[in-house]
Amino acid sequence: MRVLVLPLALAATCALVSGCATTSRTVGSATTSSSSVEAPASPSAAPTTGYHSSNVAAPATASSIPAGRVAYGDSVMLGSKRLLQGRGFTVDAKVGRQFGASYNAIVKLRQGHVLPRNIVIHLGTNGTISVRDCRAVVDAAGPDRRVFLVNVRVPRAWMHSNNLHLATCAAAYPVSRVIVIDWAAASNPRREWFGPDNIHPDAAGRTAYTALIDATVDQRGY
Repeated sequence: MRVLVLPLALAATCALVSGCATTSRTVGSATTSSSSVEAPASPSAAPTTGYHSSNVAAPATASSIPAGRVAYGDSVMLGSKRLLQGRGFTVDAKVGRQFGASYNAIVKLRQGHVLPRNIVIHLGTNGTISVRDCRAVVDAAGPDRRVFLVNVRVPRAWMHSNNLHLATCAAAYPVSRVIVIDWAAASNPRREWFGPDNIHPDAAGRTAYTALIDATVDQRGY
C-alpha cells in the first residue's frame, strides 16, 4: 500500500520569508522561545500500553465527529505551540513525552466525544517508536478521522528506525486516512533552522515547522 509523505515545498508560502529556499514552506512569525524545551532523554522504548478494544469508545458516525484539529507532541512541538494555536490547533505538548503516551490521550478524548477529525502526532524525539504502538494509536482514533504522523529529526540512534516504523505504520492504512508529514526530509538541509542541539527549531525553524503541519492538514484534512 502506498504511503503519502508530503514534502515542504510550497513556493507561495516560502516567498513570505526572506532567504527561504524554494523547497521550504515558511509562513508567519515565531513567538515562543526555544529555551522552553529541552534536549531529548536517553534512549528508552516508548511505553507500551495495554491496548484493548474495550478502552475505545464505540465507533462514531462521521457527522458526530467534531470538526477541528488537535496536535499532540513533545518539546519540539512545544516550542511552536503558540504558532500552531494561531493556525487553529488545540496543542497538547510536553517535554520528554514518549510515543506510547498518545494512546491514552486519544482514547480519553474519543470517549469524551471531543476528539476532532484531524489529529497530528509528533513524538519519537525522546525514544523509540514501535509499529505496534503506532497502529494502536491510529486504531484508537477510529476510521473516520485522519491521523498525521510527523516524523522526527533527532541526531540519535533511533531516528532512522523511528521514521521507518512511522512509514510502515502508515502503509497499513488507506493513504487518505494516515499521512506522514516528512519533517525530517524537509529540515535536513536547513541547519540554520535549529539551535545548538540540532533538534529544536529556532524562530525560523518554528515558522517552517508550523507552516508545514498547517499546510498539510489544510490539504489532506477535512
